[in-house]
Amino acid sequence: MKHFSVLMFSLLLLPCVLFAGGLEDADYTTPDSWSQHLTADGFKMQAVQHDILGGSMDMSLTTRYRYLANDYANDQNIYQYLRMRYSDAKLGSGTVSGALFFRAAHDIDGRNGKHWGDNRYYFYDDILDAETDDNESASRLYQGYLKFSGVVKNTELTLGRIYVDRIDTFQLDGADAQLSFLDSKVKLFAFGGRPVSFYVDTDDDSVYGGGVELAPLNGLKLRGVFSSLDISDDTKDLQKVRADYSFNGSSVYGEYGQVDSDGYYKLGGVYRYNPTKTTLSVNYEELLDSIGKENGYYVSNPLTYTLYPYGDYKKVKVRISQGITEHVVVGAGVEYKNANGYELDNRDYKKYTAYLDLARIPSKNTYISFNVDYWDVDSTSYGKSDKSVTFGGQLTQVVSDNLDIWLGSRFERFEYDVEDDETKDWIQTHYLGCQYTLNNRISITGDVSLEKSEILERDSTDFDQNLIAEVWLNISI
Repeated sequence: MKHFSVLMFSLLLLPCVLFAGGLEDADYTTPDSWSQHLTADGFKMQAVQHDILGGSMDMSLTTRYRYLANDYANDQNIYQYLRMRYSDAKLGSGTVSGALFFRAAHDIDGRNGKHWGDNRYYFYDDILDAETDDNESASRLYQGYLKFSGVVKNTELTLGRIYVDRIDTFQLDGADAQLSFLDSKVKLFAFGGRPVSFYVDTDDDSVYGGGVELAPLNGLKLRGVFSSLDISDDTKDLQKVRADYSFNGSSVYGEYGQVDSDGYYKLGGVYRYNPTKTTLSVNYEELLDSIGKENGYYVSNPLTYTLYPYGDYKKVKVRISQGITEHVVVGAGVEYKNANGYELDNRDYKKYTAYLDLARIPSKNTYISFNVDYWDVDSTSYGKSDKSVTFGGQLTQVVSDNLDIWLGSRFERFEYDVEDDETKDWIQTHYLGCQYTLNNRISITGDVSLEKSEILERDSTDFDQNLIAEVWLNISI
């Protein structure tokens, strides 16, 4: 899992899309409304463009109210987000663009300095409470940068709080520079800065690196990256190479990387055969060595998941989907993991999946998906074995140009809860929501979800069911 700050950024800038397997197929692309199929951590952005200083700018304010409750406790939080984007301002022979994404938050209930046994809010003594101890407004700058494209011929320079995406994604206070040759078939790049964490002090930490990107043939991209990470007085070197090739709506990829001398590789691809509306995807990954287990700083390290702190394993995943008509897709899949570790989240399992997708049935604005999974999970000293059948489904209905509604149920296994720092054996979530767009400036999103978690049942039945209700008000200025 990516670091929580990256996750939050992704959830807030993009809708949390719950695509079914078949509906990802190019022949079954659904309208924009499907991409707005939300859970409680997403919202539809409105954007009103303004011409300012030769460029185009849009800005929005979003207020989010969140209520959490179980039979033991409840908690209320409110968040305020500011998002600005600026693009296409002319400077010399190039352009300047930029973005700002900021958040502040307030815990309505507070903590009141109490402890377990006399504080009904203790269960939700979460990361927001920890933040407000040192940062009363819980303010976060997710992104704030200026990008200079072509101001100096064949270059691109980004400065500020940025996300650097060079195989891995880093959130840095720093710079990312790129120099292009031969009609952008050859690109050299370098980046560096201080890693961003909203939880720990990273003043003495650094990340820097560089590499090359090649495009020798149409559809083929080759990348090689070297990164050096100095985190909590421990230095790690990452070397990675990756190849991606796209052809006729299909694609294949291969990636190899090392953390110091410990390696992993990934292979896979998606093949689409349009005459029969068949799609096959295959993915294989292998972690050759146990990476990072000896370093205790991984819990608070903002680059934890970049450094793969897991025991060695092999995993293969195969999925096939078949279009029956223009409205119906059926599919099946299998996933195997062979792990040498004994942790809760690194053990042997087999998973078998089947799904059915219905597009524009019974009406042209209805999208439905059903799935069933059979799990066969081996036991370890950290968790029991499990052979179980689970079901899920989702429905999106476009009621009008202004109103979408959705409902569904999903099942997740080995979910890591960053805020509570624990791994949950399984989670079943039922959700219901809607999105109403008043006009091109104002939209309202509401979402209610009920989460049932096995691991919390072991502590108390007061904890096993958790209600989350959210309301978002988004205003484009």
